[in-house]
Amino acid sequence: FTTIGNYNEERTQSQGGEGRTTRAIIDLVSHDGDPLLAWTMYPWTYLEHGRVPATRFSWKSFMLGEIYLGKTSPNYVLPDTWDWFAQDVTQTQPHAYVRPKETVLNEQTPFAQHVANNFIQVYDGNSMEVSITKEDWAKILSFPSTTAEFESDGIFKETTPFLLSDKNCVRIAGTLSSEDSNDEAAIIFNLTDPTQSYENVHLSLSSTRSSSSSDNVEFAAKDLNGDVAAPIEFLVVVGKRSAVLIVDGEVVSATRLGELAQISVARKSGQPTLSNLRIDMAPMLDGCPNS
Repeated sequence: FTTIGNYNEERTQSQGGEGRTTRAIIDLVSHDGDPLLAWTMYPWTYLEHGRVPATRFSWKSFMLGEIYLGKTSPNYVLPDTWDWFAQDVTQTQPHAYVRPKETVLNEQTPFAQHVANNFIQVYDGNSMEVSITKEDWAKILSFPSTTAEFESDGIFKETTPFLLSDKNCVRIAGTLSSEDSNDEAAIIFNLTDPTQSYENVHLSLSSTRSSSSSDNVEFAAKDLNGDVAAPIEFLVVVGKRSAVLIVDGEVVSATRLGELAQISVARKSGQPTLSNLRIDMAPMLDGCPNS
């Protein structure tokens, strides 16, 4: 042990793949210490994401009248609970909502109604789901309209990665396809810190799989339902502290970043081609100049 800061960084670096993914998504729209809405019974739901509860009801037990090692009854829910809940979320305005899948949401509660009215699910993991406010997600998903100034068909002719942006807070959209209809093509987005103060991280994509990784290890992967020969439209959103890869309106991979990031793309396998490539500033992301 050296310092609290170093210990916290070591814990962050040793975090599991899905934890890294969910933290990266939340980091797009909020920062450390911000309020997080959660339907949970675990303290680490907040601790692993570096957030604080958005309401005074940290655990679902307060809202369901659950007594540890005892009964569960609405009679144990305090009379003003839902008024207090409404006051709290109005004051804190959380931008993200998470739910460990083993804690089933009670759809009959005002909590569930608030989630349905204000949030949209953007990530469906093995053990955790993440939602973002509908307003934030609509702005993030608005595809760039500015066509890139370089020729898309020349990107993979070079043996070195092709630089797309030399700064954070950008969106990159395009269509990935394969020159060989019988062979799947894959690309890899490299997010490197020019100061070398943060490890190199990557987001990979093919028509059937996406993943996040470092130079040495794969963090998390997700199977996609695409056909090997089918083109796939993608959107990469790079914020101040994280980057996410979006396909069909949902996050399929994500990773945290250092303070600075250069974004490049390279061929990973097969004979990939990129078309309709567009790049612009990422709107409404926490920590970005245009937020």
